[in-house]
Amino acid sequence: MKVGSRLFGSMVLALCASIGCADLVHAQEGPVNLVTTGNVTYAQYTWEWCGCDQLVGIGPVIRNGSNFSYDFDVAVEIGVPCPLLCGPVNNTVALGTLAPGDYTLTTTSWKVPVATNTFTVPTNSTPMLQPIGFDTNGSFNIQLTGVPNVSYVLQCSTNLVDWTSLSTNSVGSPLRDTSTVVPGPRYYRVEIVNLTISPPTAPPPAVPVGEWLAGAPNFTDVSGYSPAGTHDGFDAAGTGGYWFTNDVPPGKSGVALYLNSTTAIAISNSSTLDANYTNTFDDTIHNAMTVAFWAKGWPGSWNPFVSKNGYSSSSESGWTIRNDGVMSPCFTMRSPGGTIQMGTAYPNSDDMAATSLTYGNDGKWHYYVGTYNSQTGLRKLIVDGWLVAEESGNGAYNLGPAEHLVIGGRDSPPGNSFGRYYLGLIYDVRIYNTALY
Repeated sequence: MKVGSRLFGSMVLALCASIGCADLVHAQEGPVNLVTTGNVTYAQYTWEWCGCDQLVGIGPVIRNGSNFSYDFDVAVEIGVPCPLLCGPVNNTVALGTLAPGDYTLTTTSWKVPVATNTFTVPTNSTPMLQPIGFDTNGSFNIQLTGVPNVSYVLQCSTNLVDWTSLSTNSVGSPLRDTSTVVPGPRYYRVEIVNLTISPPTAPPPAVPVGEWLAGAPNFTDVSGYSPAGTHDGFDAAGTGGYWFTNDVPPGKSGVALYLNSTTAIAISNSSTLDANYTNTFDDTIHNAMTVAFWAKGWPGSWNPFVSKNGYSSSSESGWTIRNDGVMSPCFTMRSPGGTIQMGTAYPNSDDMAATSLTYGNDGKWHYYVGTYNSQTGLRKLIVDGWLVAEESGNGAYNLGPAEHLVIGGRDSPPGNSFGRYYLGLIYDVRIYNTALY
């Protein structure tokens, strides 16, 4: 049975109490509001939520040109009395980076249209990139909109650190990447090459403060930030439960590390319990940081890929990139505050989960990047080059100085208490003291 619960809520609840029902079509309340964070446009709207309603599914966003549709499915618990109460529930949908123009968003419930909303994205005075697609010869085209009569250079990078200039053009004709297509993510940006308008302030240089497992069969920190030997890794459990393998990410060389879930790689001198402790992975990255790595495999429930404590049951301190407890990647930071803009607060804003990704252990390499900036308040999770979760309003997080930085596991309070081991491959783990994205 499908009826509009906002109009017939009392009747529906009475029937549910006696015979049970499901698949309710819910009503949208009021118009859709648009919010733009960075270059990403989000649609915010309100649903009517009643009685014993249970969320069954959200999304996905489906785009056809300038038209979007989005599904919100709920069902009612069967065979139990339901309170005759209804209330609004707010929902936010990420529509992506949109060029100026007119658009429609149709909200649906169980594929039944509920409301059609129209909105306009105004012309932005800030330059904006929008992908067009590939030519028959393999060139990747990007449209630049926003500022006429200004020349730009298109740049690309595979790691957000090293940038290569590709082509120069101005607003109008597409910018093209004609370089050879290689596996893995590729990032793009534009740089102003004439001074008709003032260029943006250059960000601080990206400084790697730690890098391990970049293809060599050892645990040596190769970042060059600290004196040699300061932050090399070691077998945390002492089991020898690891080996090196030629199975590496696409386009990469050397060897990757395989962990068999009996140990992890702890980083020396990263805990205050170490005789030669230095604060590289505490105070040095307290205001801004990026954690990036390749992984092939999936941690157990709530287990980490990389961590500096970060667990709610252990003194509410530190951070971790991990399994969200189900099948999605999650970037956790303890007590920075914040509001979810993309993804899900799972179960609270400390745990920023990318619930749009549920591939889990699909047997493929994936590239994970977590960034944090206390000045902008932004925390982001990027997987395979796609922004999959984001928060705004983040302040300083609680440090975990007593616990080691760990690759493929966790060090719990009071320190030197290793566990939550990862089963799988990991490659090129990097930490920076700035937010690269």
